[in-house]
Amino acid sequence: MAKDFYFKFYFKEWLVSTQGMAAEVRGWYFNLLCHQADKRCLPNDLESLAELAGVKMSEFEKFKLCYKRTLEHKFKQNEDGTLYNQKMAEVIEDRKDNSTKQSKRATVGVFVKKNRGEHNFSEAQWKEVSADLMKVDFRGIKKENIYSALSVRFNRMVEAVINNSNSNYNYNTNSKEKEGLGEKTIEENEIVEESAFDILNKTSPAWLEAFEMRVKSEIPDYATFKTNFEFAVAKDEIPMDNIKLLKLRLNKLHTNWDKTPKNKLNVKPQKHLSNQR
Repeated sequence: MAKDFYFKFYFKEWLVSTQGMAAEVRGWYFNLLCHQADKRCLPNDLESLAELAGVKMSEFEKFKLCYKRTLEHKFKQNEDGTLYNQKMAEVIEDRKDNSTKQSKRATVGVFVKKNRGEHNFSEAQWKEVSADLMKVDFRGIKKENIYSALSVRFNRMVEAVINNSNSNYNYNTNSKEKEGLGEKTIEENEIVEESAFDILNKTSPAWLEAFEMRVKSEIPDYATFKTNFEFAVAKDEIPMDNIKLLKLRLNKLHTNWDKTPKNKLNVKPQKHLSNQR
């Protein structure tokens, strides 16, 4: 995280904690706190502290006396011998946490915005998705890998939606495009009870096993492939009891998988198949 150049100033606490101090002592004390905010710790010798505090040479003896009487108890000692003010350390840590959260919210916001066009979640559900993505711990993750980490958690949520496995998210598969607008309307309480993969596994287990054995080596991100298949079935409004059409759609998606972006639905509905039963 980049170094911060400001911190919260609790003026009432400052007035109380510095009550009775001479004006120059307050100034020295404030300078030391600012240097702690910048450097995270202070040196443990009077000459260095005086230099950081902005003490003039003619004021050094006065500073030594004031430090021993007034300022020394304001600072604690780290294990390495350096000094720190406890309240300022808390302010710095609070600022660091807030800055990290703001950056995280911005990253999650960009991720959600990029995925909104692909999934028919309600606004309330997108808020839940965003809240869940905020739980991803970015610590230890390289900046260039953060988006991938969010994708992993998001794809798990999407699979939970599709499989309806104790999920709070309800994905509607009966969305219909308004003529000429390209917009989608969602009927309430219409939830996928079984995924297309589950149905194929029940009705044609040998066929599905053979298909998976054939394509898994060709598709590194097989989980995303399965997710896109479920969305393709929903998008094309394929009847879940039309096993023949489900198989055709799965094969079609596989055939076109290496020709388009991996996280996009890449095949338009085939009108000549839509009426088959």
